[in-house]
Amino acid sequence: MKPFSTRCGSLLGAPLLLSLPLAAPLSAQCFDERGAWTDVAGVATISESFGDFQSDISFEAGPVPIRMGAIQAVNGLNVRNFVDVPPFQSVEHDGTPHAACYVNDDTNTQIQLTFRQPVKAFGCDISGGLGQEGVELLILDSNQTAPIAICAIASDSLAQFVGYASDDSFRGARLRSMSLVPGLVGETFGLDDLAVVTEAQCFDQRPQWAAAAGATNTTPGGTESFAGFNADTPFSGAPVALNIGSIQSFQGQLFENLIDVPPFQTMDNNGTNYASCYVNHAEDGVPQTRIEIRFDRPVRAFGAEITHGLGLEGVQLTFFKGNAVVIECPISSDDAGQFLGVVSPDPMERVVFTAMSLIPGSGGEGFGLDNLVALECAPIGGPSPTPCPTTPNSTGLPGEARACGSTSIGHNDVTLLAGQLPVDQFGYFLASRNGGIFMPPGSAGFICLGPNIGRYQDSVGQGPCFSTRIDVNAIPVNPVQAVIPGERWRFQAWYRDGQTSNFTDVVVIQFTP
Repeated sequence: MKPFSTRCGSLLGAPLLLSLPLAAPLSAQCFDERGAWTDVAGVATISESFGDFQSDISFEAGPVPIRMGAIQAVNGLNVRNFVDVPPFQSVEHDGTPHAACYVNDDTNTQIQLTFRQPVKAFGCDISGGLGQEGVELLILDSNQTAPIAICAIASDSLAQFVGYASDDSFRGARLRSMSLVPGLVGETFGLDDLAVVTEAQCFDQRPQWAAAAGATNTTPGGTESFAGFNADTPFSGAPVALNIGSIQSFQGQLFENLIDVPPFQTMDNNGTNYASCYVNHAEDGVPQTRIEIRFDRPVRAFGAEITHGLGLEGVQLTFFKGNAVVIECPISSDDAGQFLGVVSPDPMERVVFTAMSLIPGSGGEGFGLDNLVALECAPIGGPSPTPCPTTPNSTGLPGEARACGSTSIGHNDVTLLAGQLPVDQFGYFLASRNGGIFMPPGSAGFICLGPNIGRYQDSVGQGPCFSTRIDVNAIPVNPVQAVIPGERWRFQAWYRDGQTSNFTDVVVIQFTP
């Protein structure tokens, strides 16, 4: 099976070994202290302090995206559930942005948290306003309907942490009134400093990262030492092409963001070509500077050396799939000469570098970036036995569909990838057991799937490439079906292309037990 072109590709598949191992067997535990939760669960992968919100946002009418997924109020009274941004404070919460929440047992008003990927642990601060009923944290099953665990918060537990950790992953949680006390109107509280632990992991040593990532499985052009550059090249204002994708800096002070070629060295980096980088927080009228690397293909592993020049603030690396955070990795100010690597079961499409914390007057962070590696996974599946005609899109190339992971139903590890797509055009995957050939009205391409077609409309992606991790126990045909060993399923991506739409080719996977 051929790999994707340089515009998009398949992913790296290797067993994940954690550089930050869990301190003890999880089993299933509730916690009322963040330190004890961290000791068992490990370092948080993604956090949400609501600090990125600039205005009050209601989460009553529908889900509101947050860093780890979404928050939504369900049922009952629609009067108090919103992300609260100072100076107004619905529930006093030390003057910081937070989720102002209301739950009620009589009307069944609850707060739903939906995680964008399976997590092993979740924790949050619940503070201010708790009355006599108290609050329960419900951990939900894979269908996000039935509770698999309940952690109670008593009514006298103002400024209370609540956390849960388990050997088994979960996808959602709810907060509800703990008990019905007649005559009370429910519970009002502030929700802040949410944290989850996922299977994605940060590494600070290249050998451990390589062992976890399977770093021998590099893709053609999957490394970038910047040795191919023969002159200093700024990457402010427009993206600069790399072997693994592109690099670009945005806003703020742009003068130091360039690919630096000897003999001139903005910051000494062993006399080699490298990216000379600068990031800062918005301060004293200077907007924030950030640096973004956009990968040509979704990757499950990325590593780089970040060397020299780090000041007091440090650097934060945030990895994204679409606009959703996959994992956050900080590099402190004393980590000059530091390797940083990430391995994730959920594909990553870009990484953003920002200053880690604001120290007034420090001016930001300058550093060298070198020896980047982006890794893919081994492909599974193959083309349709009946060839599917493809039509080139506005890129001049036909869209491609691929898959990676494992054909084993027991592993439940399949990621679908679409590549060679128009930039910033959305699309999603389709699935069917059956084949066919049909050009829908208004489309420039052919759908090569037969009757009873499932649509992954909850996993919309964006070109030039996107990926979708599927659940083999819940293929979204009508009705939803689980894959049976020996079955052959077909997958194809539909995508927009300007005023029309088009389809990729088909990838076929025959599943094993």
